[in-house]
Amino acid sequence: MGKLEEVKYVPTDNGTLKAVDDRATKSDTFFVYFTAMTGGSAMMGGSSAFTWTSSAIPMFLSNDTSVNPLASPASVVEISVLAGFPALCGLLGGLLAPYVSDLLGRKRTLQLLGLVMLLCQIILAFSSRMIYVIMSRSIFFIAFLGVTSVFSIYLTELSENHNRAKFGSFVVISLMMGSLMSYIVGPISGYKAFTLIISLPLVYFLIFFMFACESPIWLLTKGRREEAAKALRRLRSNKNAKEIELDMDEIEDSLRLRSNSKQTNVISLFKDRNGRIGVMLAVIPFSCHYISGIATIMSFLGPIFNAAGGSISTHAASIIVGSVKLLCMSISAAVIERAGRRFLLIASSIGCGLANFLMGLYLYLKHVDSFIIGYIQWLPLASIILFAVSFSVGLGPLPTSVMGEMFTPGTRSAAISFVIPFVGLFTVAINFFFPLVSEYAGMHYSMWIFSGNCFLGALWVYLLLPETGGRSIQEIQDIITHYKFKLFRKCA
Repeated sequence: MGKLEEVKYVPTDNGTLKAVDDRATKSDTFFVYFTAMTGGSAMMGGSSAFTWTSSAIPMFLSNDTSVNPLASPASVVEISVLAGFPALCGLLGGLLAPYVSDLLGRKRTLQLLGLVMLLCQIILAFSSRMIYVIMSRSIFFIAFLGVTSVFSIYLTELSENHNRAKFGSFVVISLMMGSLMSYIVGPISGYKAFTLIISLPLVYFLIFFMFACESPIWLLTKGRREEAAKALRRLRSNKNAKEIELDMDEIEDSLRLRSNSKQTNVISLFKDRNGRIGVMLAVIPFSCHYISGIATIMSFLGPIFNAAGGSISTHAASIIVGSVKLLCMSISAAVIERAGRRFLLIASSIGCGLANFLMGLYLYLKHVDSFIIGYIQWLPLASIILFAVSFSVGLGPLPTSVMGEMFTPGTRSAAISFVIPFVGLFTVAINFFFPLVSEYAGMHYSMWIFSGNCFLGALWVYLLLPETGGRSIQEIQDIITHYKFKLFRKCA
């Protein structure tokens, strides 16, 4: 007689029982963490270059030729173009890179894009004209947005149901580490040294990512089952042969969804109801992420603190904010699977909205020369810290995870190639108009617009986004198939 095994069941939302999978209770392996962290170093290099403008813009505006690498101080229009045009070019990378990764593989595509990013940073360091600065930044952003799209796919395909959000948060942790690095190095270094130093994570990535494995899902789509099994054994060395085979069976079952579907590009994706709903649900958290003003606030953190004129230096404030974001993101990565996606996104959006409102209020009071300013000089730093903490528990780590969960392997590349560029348009518009609105209307109006966006985002999530935490891709597809608009949804 065969050995009997204990099976545990838990209730689901519809009242039925579901067997508990003991494979989900095992700790993740060192190699999974190594792969996620090494791949994240490319994101770190991209983020440090993204927030490069926080220190570089004051240099470009300086009249001191020993500080400014340009022949003359940059104009407001040049700063707007520098902030907006490269991000616009980056949309091309987000659109094409997933398709390239379908052909070349996730790993090889990431390596090629990482090399392009490093070369662009070297060119940027030795640029002495604004046109060269903008050109090198534009090519860099094409590669960086490509890395962002492909790395999201790569992590989703390496992860399991129980740890997708945790490893998805590694993307944002890497971004926070890059931002902090830029905030620390920028104010204490010259232009050339600053640009080269923040490129070091890309060097680390190109050296050590060679030891990472290819996505087992991509390998299976190419009929390379033995290589896929070998990759799974490396990623999940804590499992026995039977468990690895069960994982392989689950992956192949999910790939059958792809073989039964004709969704291979963006146009065919929108012809299918599940595709349209999946895109809508993926866009919601990413839209909330961008319209909160995160990209602009982090890129213009130096000028924002200069305008606020708080009680501590801009350099110290930037380091504090970057450190708080990194700490909060690291903590959230450990607990993110224990709370519902929707609850965290709603709470995060409300917190960011309140923080932006308070910063706008301070800037307005300073604009009208109110006597209260002398008593609340702590408010700018407190507001940005509140923003950083709120962002780190939801809007930061969760959009990438939610986006990867909404699509089957066959539609994921097409969907992400649309979602990333689409929501990237928000960054382009916000980064371009922020300097102009702040210059001609007042920075307080910019912060209040961000605040209203955050509260609107919380409402979107509350009304439209279903809970996906702890569910398999197949279960989420079932939710999408039966999706209906509900005025009230459970937050967990």
